[in-house]
Amino acid sequence: MSSLLQPLHLLLMMFAGWVNRHQLDVIDFLQEENRVLKERLGGRRIRFTDAERRRLARKAYTLGRKVLNELETLVTPDTLLRWHRELVASKWNYSQRRGPGPAAKRAGSTVVEVKGSHAVYVSKPEAVAALIEKAANGVKLAAN
Repeated sequence: MSSLLQPLHLLLMMFAGWVNRHQLDVIDFLQEENRVLKERLGGRRIRFTDAERRRLARKAYTLGRKVLNELETLVTPDTLLRWHRELVASKWNYSQRRGPGPAAKRAGSTVVEVKGSHAVYVSKPEAVAALIEKAANGVKLAAN
C-alpha cells in the first residue's frame, strides 16, 4: 500500500508547488503594478476615503510591520498600522452610550444631571433630595 501512496505524494507535492509558484507570480505582478502606479503619481498623495483606509488597515495588520516593510505600499507601513490603531480605538469608543438606554426611553423616564463630584449624593445632598421628592410627587400610583 505504501508503494501506491508514493506516486500520490509526489503528485500532491507537484501540485502544491505549482499553486505556490502561481501565487508568487500574482504577488510579483501586483507589486510591479504598485510600483508603476507610484511612478505615475509622481510623489502626489492619494486621498483615501474612510472605507478604503479601513480595508487597507485590516489587511496591513494581518501582514505585520516586517512584511509591510518589504512591500511597495502606496502609504508607509507606519501610516497603515496607525490607521489600524485608530480603527480599533474608534470601535471601543463608548461616546454613543451616554444617557438612558432604550428601555428607559420606552418607559418615559427623564434623566436629570446634577453638577457635582462623582458622589453627588454626598457633595450635594439637598439637590438630590429635591430631585427625589420631585420624582416621587410625579409618580402616579396604580389603583388597586
